[in-house]
Amino acid sequence: VTLHDLAFCRNPSWFPPLRSVYYRLHFRKVAGKANVIMVDSESTAAGARKYLGIEDKRIRRVYLSTGSFKADPGAFRKTFSVQGKYIVFAGTIEPRKNIPALLDSWQVVNRIHTDLRLVIAGRWGWGPAALKRKLADTKGVLLTGPLSENMLKSCICGAELLVYPSFYEGFGLPPLE
Repeated sequence: VTLHDLAFCRNPSWFPPLRSVYYRLHFRKVAGKANVIMVDSESTAAGARKYLGIEDKRIRRVYLSTGSFKADPGAFRKTFSVQGKYIVFAGTIEPRKNIPALLDSWQVVNRIHTDLRLVIAGRWGWGPAALKRKLADTKGVLLTGPLSENMLKSCICGAELLVYPSFYEGFGLPPLE
């Protein structure tokens, strides 16, 4: 069994109620039967011990890496009509990603840097509908929806800055990329 994080155990309220219960029951059962639990960080290994009662001798750490993430930013700029400088958040939009705090910060940044845009690149996962409306209605914010791998690379490579305000990650792949 591979575990990337244990957010569903750490803070069940970050997930829709039925999904939260399912994850906590299902992963405990599956991990309990597995001979080996593969994790991608020491944080996730600690969570497996703490939340699932997995003994360390069954845990194997397989650290993530990424190949070249270079891409021509022109494809993203052309597809989304983005000119000038932008910062980007890349990931599924869900409560633990802390998007409301990002939008609050954006209000301050955008008053000072009126020519800068905030790109939110990723699919809508779950959360309050009001957040989805706020993302769509906030000045200077571009909500792209899900992007192909090549388009995501193009988007990130053209950004001035990647922001990742998440409350919790087992690893956090977008900053590595």
